[in-house]
This record gives sequence, structure tokens and C-alpha cells, in this order.
Amino acid sequence: LIEDLRKELEYLQLYKLEAEKPGWSRGPACTAIELSFRNKEMELEYEAKHLKQENLRLREQNDDLNGQILSLSLYEAKNLFAAQTKAQSLAAEIDTATRDQ
Repeated sequence: LIEDLRKELEYLQLYKLEAEKPGWSRGPACTAIELSFRNKEMELEYEAKHLKQENLRLREQNDDLNGQILSLSLYEAKNLFAAQTKAQSLAAEIDTATRDQ
């Protein structure tokens, strides 16, 4: 609602500026077309701004997810290394026990 009111205010401000210009005596059809174009331009500007914000949000979310992937990869690598070390220790114990017997 606030954004709609902001757009309408901008629209009215532009209309007022145009009306105050010297020689602003165009016909009503021309004025209606110009206002329609300006309104469409403002809508497109708003949409572009909204899409830029959405793009930024998605980039930040992507960065967060990439961080989570990296963290999980490091965690899994640590676990794999620990499991390999345990397996080597177990193999060494079995070897030592076999030699002792």
C-alpha cells in the first residue's frame, strides 16, 4: 500500500511539474497518452527495483547455502580422516597382537 501511494505521489509530482512548464497547452488526448506512458515507466522502474532487491536476496541466500556446503564438506572430510586413522590404528593393533601370539 505504501509503495502504491509512493508511486501515485511521484506520478502526481511529475504531472504537476509538466503542468507548470511554459507552453504546456497540449490537448487532452496527448496529455493522457503522456501520463499513460509515464505511469507505465514508473511501473517498470518499480518492477526493476523490486527485481534487483529479489536478485540481491537470492545472491545472499546462495552465498549462505554455499557456506553450508563448504562447512558440511569440511565436516565430512574430518570424519573420513578420523575413520581412516581409526582403521589404521585397528590394523596396527591386530598386527601387533598377531605377532605377540
